[in-house]
Amino acid sequence: MNNSWITTENKQNFRKIGHMSTPAFCFVLLFLISCMKKIYLFNTPNIMQLFDILEWPLYLLGFFSSFIHVKFCPRELIILSIFIIVFATTYFITGNAALLKAILLVVIMCREDYCRTINSTYSIYIFSIFLTILLYMLGLSDAGLQRRGSISLGYIQANAVGFTCMMLAIFAFQKSPINSRMTKICLISVIIVGFILSDSRTGCLLALLVVVLSNMKVYILIHRHKLIQLLLALLPCFCFIFSIGTAMTYTVNTRNQILNTVLGGRIWMNYYVINEYGFSLFGKNILLKGLGLIENPVTHTWTSYMTIDCAYVYLIIQMGVVTAVAVCVLYYFLVKKLVKNQAYATIIATSAILFYGITESSIVSIYVFLPFLLLLNKHPNSWNNLRVSVLER
Repeated sequence: MNNSWITTENKQNFRKIGHMSTPAFCFVLLFLISCMKKIYLFNTPNIMQLFDILEWPLYLLGFFSSFIHVKFCPRELIILSIFIIVFATTYFITGNAALLKAILLVVIMCREDYCRTINSTYSIYIFSIFLTILLYMLGLSDAGLQRRGSISLGYIQANAVGFTCMMLAIFAFQKSPINSRMTKICLISVIIVGFILSDSRTGCLLALLVVVLSNMKVYILIHRHKLIQLLLALLPCFCFIFSIGTAMTYTVNTRNQILNTVLGGRIWMNYYVINEYGFSLFGKNILLKGLGLIENPVTHTWTSYMTIDCAYVYLIIQMGVVTAVAVCVLYYFLVKKLVKNQAYATIIATSAILFYGITESSIVSIYVFLPFLLLLNKHPNSWNNLRVSVLER
């Protein structure tokens, strides 16, 4: 029998079709678990504890199965070791493993085709949406009426609906930077319906901006102007400055007090957390429960509810200054890599996620910030669907 057709390329293609690598399999399961955590039905202490028990073996299995097959240069190994040590230190001090898990996933997925990863996660995301809505319609996952009479459609809270709309828009332009007018109309329709039902303003607004700004004119604008590229690379720094600056001047700046009302009291909560706990190098284990009644010094109202919704205040207070700087450095190099490969739709997506972080801390999760998986990615096909060929005119 003639086996001349069994070339190295054919063997690789066969493996891609008929076999999923161990790291990719671990990632798929971990992403599925992250989607299930957002469903109200599964938001119980026992189920969440079960998810946590299942996650760590998958992280470690995926990490070691990927690491032993990857050839990192000495410089990459040194830099990777530094970030793992920083994020591990933060984890042991604060108990928060989000960034340690993120850097492990960057290694886990460094040999995988990012385009295939996006396709897989998109399929899982669509499945989780239909499952969530089905459970809601069956009356099994209903969080009840939320603020301003909105509904959460089976998610833990109504804001998750806007977040889901934003992620759908991001997935659409990760899969294809140039989408048809019909695709954009369908996305806008879903976003409008999501907003009407959930009253989730920030997520839905940013979802619309992703759809509107993801076009060739904006791609060319980013491509031609080095200053815009630099500003986009430094965007996390600006978000940190804005979030901390507005919080620290909350009691003396009337504009920030008005902005606090627009943002649902988030600036006041940032002010309280910063003044109560202060800054540290590697963060603190902060529990915002059982604090009793707290007085707002501006409105002189009292509340027993306190949380950190802002991702930037959450990072710098809960995880420390060193960790916050490390995240900014990683993002800077990520944008540089995206620009080099002309992945301009991905830059717009990450920028939208960063703005979302001003009002929500969920962007700290790598499952929201999937483009971070491109930091060390070595697969030759990872940029195929992301690249936008922009010709200078």
